[in-house]
Amino acid sequence: MSDTNTDTITLTEVEANIAAHKRQMEADATEKRLAEKDAEIAKLKEEKEALKRAHADGLAKQALDHVEQMGKRSNEPSHSGEDNVALNKAIAAAGGRAKWEMLPESVKAPALGVNDSAEVKDSEIKHFFGKGSSSIDAMSLSRCDPAKYRRLKKLAILRHIL
Repeated sequence: MSDTNTDTITLTEVEANIAAHKRQMEADATEKRLAEKDAEIAKLKEEKEALKRAHADGLAKQALDHVEQMGKRSNEPSHSGEDNVALNKAIAAAGGRAKWEMLPESVKAPALGVNDSAEVKDSEIKHFFGKGSSSIDAMSLSRCDPAKYRRLKKLAILRHIL
C-alpha cells in the first residue's frame, strides 16, 4: 500500500508542478503582451510628438508667409467708395437700374473701367468673393495687388456673385 501512496504523492506533485508551470507560462505570455503593448504605446507617443513638431513647423511657416505677405503690402488706397460712385453714375447714364440690368456685361464692364471681363472666369472671382470664398486670399490679394482686387470685385458685382 505504501507504493500506491508514494505513487499518489508523486502524481499530485507532478500535477502541482504542471499547474505551476502553466501559471508561469501564462504570466510570461501576459508579460510579453504587456511588453509589446508598451512598445506600441511608446511608438505612438513618438508619432504624436513628431506630428506636434510638424504642426508647429507648419504654423511657423504660415506665420512667416503672412509676415512676408504683409511686407509686400501695397500702399494704394482701396477706392471702394469711388467704385460705388462710378457704378451709380454708370447706372444713371444707362437710364436707371432696370435698363442697366438689361445691358450685356460686355457693355457694363467697360463702363466701370474693366476691359478684359470676358477673360476672367467665374471660378476665379468666386475664389475671392461670394459664398464659400477665401477671405484670407481676398485680403492678401487686396494688399498685394489692389488693382486686380478692385477689378475682380467690380466683376463680382456685375455678375451678381457679390
